[in-house]
Amino acid sequence: MKRLYAASAAFGLTLAAALAGPAEALDERSAGSRRAGGIVFISDRDSPSPDQVTDEVYLYDPATGRTSRLTTNAETETMPQISPDGRYLSYLSNTGIDVCPLSFAAGRWSCGAARGVVSNPEPGPGGRFVWTPDGRSIVYGGVDPVGGDIDVFSVNLFNVKPARNLTQEAPGAPTAFDGQPSVSPDGRFVVYGHGGDLYRRRIDGSHPVTLTSTPTATEFGPAYSPDGSRIAFHSNRGAADFDIYVMRPRPESAANPAVDLTDELTAPDGITPSRERFPTWSPNGNKIAFWWHVTPNGFDDGEIYAMRADGTGIQNLTANNPTDPKAQLIGDILPAWGTPRRS
Repeated sequence: MKRLYAASAAFGLTLAAALAGPAEALDERSAGSRRAGGIVFISDRDSPSPDQVTDEVYLYDPATGRTSRLTTNAETETMPQISPDGRYLSYLSNTGIDVCPLSFAAGRWSCGAARGVVSNPEPGPGGRFVWTPDGRSIVYGGVDPVGGDIDVFSVNLFNVKPARNLTQEAPGAPTAFDGQPSVSPDGRFVVYGHGGDLYRRRIDGSHPVTLTSTPTATEFGPAYSPDGSRIAFHSNRGAADFDIYVMRPRPESAANPAVDLTDELTAPDGITPSRERFPTWSPNGNKIAFWWHVTPNGFDDGEIYAMRADGTGIQNLTANNPTDPKAQLIGDILPAWGTPRRS
């Protein structure tokens, strides 16, 4: 699998163009596709050969259990998202953030011609991007052209103002990796990874608050629940593997503990530790999907799993490994749950 999963950008400042299954279905079939939403993810399952690997975006429909391929091009796609209004797929490509219109026909989802919305002249290791709830801005990890480190930025897609650095350190202060942001459902706050811990700020970048402080662990990938009452994230605190944790979006304490939801999940042999990363909430907040893998990088054995919000009912949605020997090199990674709208 191509190695752009951790890449982002020092994004450009102009709007490039105006926005014009093998697994059993989750127990939301009767709720209908709109309520169950859809999980977009990256996969190389349709690569022509091991020597010609292509990463494309797919959508798993919990209402039907079907998986649809959404992109078919020579670009390397990563960090897929469904726009807040459900009309578009957005993803990070070789050239920036692209969007394409979603449509549904004959039981399958597809995506039309893609257009760039934010240019990407200078790749960098910033991580994922997210939309603000009003659909007018994106928040992303990118390279600070002044300090050269990774910070969290916000850019409005409907004006020509420069992107705003939300986490820029004061002159002379130590730099830190700031990335993988999540915006609260009310649009007031952003939670992000800062040097291996989680921080929260107001959406204008003010009032930083430390949420976790774990010197021996790396904690990233925070995701707000739909009602804003909780955040899920991945961490390797206390172990070599990564687990999914949930807590309230305030400083961790005895009254607000981070609860490990996937501590018991292991490799198929029942012994080898597994890694669970990048949690994403279902639209109704009842479930959490995540990327599961055993190998260190997870590109070639990744799976998309889901569970109830309390960590029970863990279920493999993509089931590429290890039952099918031909699928040992398939990686399904970076899930993002959204609500696609049927046009």
